[in-house]
Amino acid sequence: MRGAVTICVVAAPLVFSACAPVRDADFPGADDPSISKEVDRNAIPAAFSICHGYGCQWRTALGLRSDEWLSILALFNPPATSAAEERAKVGQAVAMMERFVGARIGTDADEPGTPLSFNDPTQLDCVDESLNTSMTLNLLYHGKLLHWHVPGEPARRGMALTLNVHYTAVLIENGTNARYAVDSWFFANGVPPAILPLAVWRNHWHPGDPVEVRTAGR
Repeated sequence: MRGAVTICVVAAPLVFSACAPVRDADFPGADDPSISKEVDRNAIPAAFSICHGYGCQWRTALGLRSDEWLSILALFNPPATSAAEERAKVGQAVAMMERFVGARIGTDADEPGTPLSFNDPTQLDCVDESLNTSMTLNLLYHGKLLHWHVPGEPARRGMALTLNVHYTAVLIENGTNARYAVDSWFFANGVPPAILPLAVWRNHWHPGDPVEVRTAGR
C-alpha cells in the first residue's frame, strides 16, 4: 500500500494543468487551490458530480433517488450527541454514497489505493476520492445534517518532486477548529473512510499505523 502512494496523482497534472490559474486568495488556507477549485460545493441530493478515472478525468453528473437520500438522512436521525459520534456517521454516509454511485457508474469495482491503470473509469485515485468525499461533506452540510462540523478544503501531503503527493477531504470540528482527514482512498468502494486528526495523516499515516481513528463497520 505504501508504494501505491507514489502513483496516487499520476493523472492529476494531465487534468488540472489545463485549468485556468487559481489564486491562493480564492481559497484561503487551501493546500492546493487548483484542487479546491474542483470541489462541487453546490451539491444537492438531486444533482451532484462524481470524479473518476484518475485526476477527475471523467466527471459524471448524478442525483440520488428519494429512497437513497432517505437512507442517508436516517444515519443522522437521531442527531449525533458528540463530535466523535458525528464523524462516525459521516464515515457511514461517505461509504453509502460510494455504494449508491458505484452501482450506477461502475465505480463499485474501485480497488483500494491506486492500481496501475489507464483510461479506466471504474477506478479512482486520491484526487477523485478527495473531491468526491469533499462533495459529500458539502452535501451533508447544506442538508443541515452536520451540527458538530463544517467541511474544510482538501488537504495535501508529500511533494511532487518525491512522487509521494497525496490528497484527502477534511472535516473541521466546530468550536475547537480541530481538522480531521476523511480519506477513502485507502479502501475499496463502499468501505467507510479513515477519519483521523489531520496532523497525524500529514505524517504519512497509513492504515495500521498508530492513532488510527476508523469509522464503524463496513
